[in-house]
This record gives sequence, C-alpha cells and structure tokens, in this order.
Amino acid sequence: MKNIFFTILNSLFTIIVIYLMQALPCYCKIGYIDKTGKVRINLDKYAFNPLQLFYKRPLKGSIMSLEPFFNKRALVYIYDETVELKRTISFIDTKGKLLNVRFIDAKSFSQNLAAVEIKNKWGFIDLDGNIVIKPIFDYALPFSEDLAPVKLKDKWGYIDLQGNIVIKPQFDNAIPFHEDRAVIKFNNLIGFINKEGEIIVQPKYKTAYSFSDGLAFVSINKYPDKAGYCYINSEGAEVIKISANNFTWDKMSHSLYKKSIHSITARGHAYCFRIGQDSPTNINYYRGITLVNEIEYFSEGLAPVQIKNKFGYIDKIGKVVIKPLFDAAAPFSEGLACVSVEGKVGYIDKTGNYVIKPQFYYGRPFSNGCALTEDSKGRCTYIDKTGKSLFNRKLYDKEHEVDYSFSEGYAGFFNSLTPYDFEIDL
Repeated sequence: MKNIFFTILNSLFTIIVIYLMQALPCYCKIGYIDKTGKVRINLDKYAFNPLQLFYKRPLKGSIMSLEPFFNKRALVYIYDETVELKRTISFIDTKGKLLNVRFIDAKSFSQNLAAVEIKNKWGFIDLDGNIVIKPIFDYALPFSEDLAPVKLKDKWGYIDLQGNIVIKPQFDNAIPFHEDRAVIKFNNLIGFINKEGEIIVQPKYKTAYSFSDGLAFVSINKYPDKAGYCYINSEGAEVIKISANNFTWDKMSHSLYKKSIHSITARGHAYCFRIGQDSPTNINYYRGITLVNEIEYFSEGLAPVQIKNKFGYIDKIGKVVIKPLFDAAAPFSEGLACVSVEGKVGYIDKTGNYVIKPQFYYGRPFSNGCALTEDSKGRCTYIDKTGKSLFNRKLYDKEHEVDYSFSEGYAGFFNSLTPYDFEIDL
C-alpha cells in the first residue's frame, strides 16, 4: 500500500513538473533578428528552460540548434528522446512555422531542394516538405549549379534537379560543382570533372579545393608542407606555384580561434578533399570563424598567404599586392577583409588600408552589409562598413550563445540552455 502511495505521488509530481516546464515563461530566447536588431522570428516556445534542466529532461520538440536561412528555409535540430541520436531535423520558414516533417539527417536547402535521410536512404524534399526525389541513394550532398553529388553502391555520381542520374556513379568520392568544375576522387587520387562527367584535370593530387575566382588550390602531398602545391586554372594549368623559398606554411592553432578570423568566402559552402578521408571536409561559412589550416581561397581577386610568419595577400598571378603585416587574415568579402594584429581584429580594403581599425576581440566577414564582432568583455555588436554599431545585443548566457552572420536578411540567435547541458550530442 505504501509503495502504491509513493508511486501515485511521484506520478503527480511528474505531471506537475512537466506542466510547469510547458507553462512557465522562460528566460531563454531563440529566434532570428533583422538588421535593426528587432526579433522578426520568435521561437521562444521551442526553447529549453531551467526546469527542464532540473528535471534532467528536455521536452520533446525543443529546438536544440539553428542554422541560417537558405531559400527562405532554415534547418533546425529538435530534441526527440524516441530516436537513438536524441534529435531530429526539420525546417522553419520566415514566419517561424515549423514544417510538419522530421528527419534523422538533412542538409540545408539549395536551389529550393534539401537532401534528407529517410529510413537509411537519401532523397530530396521541396520547400513544403514534399518528397520530390525518392530516397534511393546511400548519401547525398546539396545541389549546386543544377547538379547534386549522390552515392549509390559505394560509388559517387551526380543527379539533376529532377532526380535523373546525369553522371553515372563511378567515383570513390565527389563534391558539389563550383564554377563548372567538381572535385572527384578516383583510385585514391584527386582530379576535376566538368558537367558532362569528363575528366578535365587528371586525378594526380592528394589535396584539392573547389574552384573560387577561377582558381583552385591543389597539392601532390597529403598535407601541404615544403613543396608540391599550387593554384591551377579551370583547365588544370599551374598558374601560381607556391615555392618554399617564397612562402612559408605554419598551421594555425585553435588558440587563435577567437583572435584570428580565418573563414571561407561568402559563397556559403566550400569543400575540400584529402586522401584518407571517407567524405569531404565541409567548411561552413555560416558556422562562424572557421580555421582553414593549410590554405585560403581566392575571393574578389585576392587570397591571403603567409610569408615569413606574417599574412598578406596575393593576386591571381601570384604577385604580393598587400604586404604581409598581419598575424592572421581572411579572404575578402563585400570589399573588406578581416585581419588580426596583436590579438585585435580590424578590417582592411583592397589597398591594404584600414577601414575599421583593429579593436575587436573577435570578428566575422561581412555578410549582407554587416559583420558580427565581439569585444574583450564578451559584448556582441553588428557593425556596418564604417565600423558603426547597428545595435547592441545582451548575451544572456555567453558560454552557450550561438550567433550567425546575416543570411537572406536574418541572423539567428540562441540564448538558451543547449543540448550540452543535458549531455546530448548534435
């Protein structure tokens, strides 16, 4: 009788706590802002709250993380204790409406289609969540330039927007097209193909990056070291050969994460291959300041390069056009580039002159006319191209703050408890 009493009491307590978890207002703030700082998409109803942490159980349906908008849809991670990973993936629109679909894995929208995993197979959905390319592939990457890489029976090929196979699966690995060329791996070596599937640059490299501004970085070595790396044009001709006598290479350490501003160009996505990897490295611009240890991309005609432990910029014929004066440097975006000097981040123009003097502890490349910066006290500010603050945002919880650069006019924010408070992996 006593056991029954305590069982009933515990059940009532559980019901009350879950009700409070749902009913009480939460200090957490999740959503998207516009360039005035106004919250345009409020997702607080999907936030974790402190009672959930006390009860050691987030509510099913709580948003765990946000991604930027692409094609007016943003990918979100949602807590779901009924699946092995404890989370599923869905999408929201610019009105904050959550699509009534859930997936174990998915990619952001590109060309109005998103790659999704359904019952261990991959297909594509449209903006409304309808399956438009049946899930028959072992894996799939986003569309780019009307083609998407897909894996079928351990080989990679490409499909068109209707799901037709236009380049038959034959490669050991493949990544999306950029500037009419795609990086492929064949017989453990890397080359480039065109959209007809013809090999334009014979597989002979061990490292290769997608084309950007008409050039691609390649190396005959797995990790660029003293020799064997260069930039090639779209036909495979060596345009800039990097010599150990002229350039030095020193891997950036993660201790520079907050001080430096290495990131890729504003295209949104970049991919690279190294021999020994089962899949390409996917470097996401919108994830923030991403260290690219070995090489930087050409963007707007220039590329950062390290010369005698300092960074400057070269043009497309390899001429140094901005002297190596910086401790770290990122590719140009919207006419300006982030640089770091003595632990402070500023922005230069293409003549190498400071437009915004080094003053920030942290900075991101410009996107949609503004850039996210942070001072030494952890205060985040979006600035315009004169360095003027557009508005200030209070960090409710600095350790768990997730902030993104603007995409399609919106920037996400996530001032909340996160999956890591519950020891949940994304």
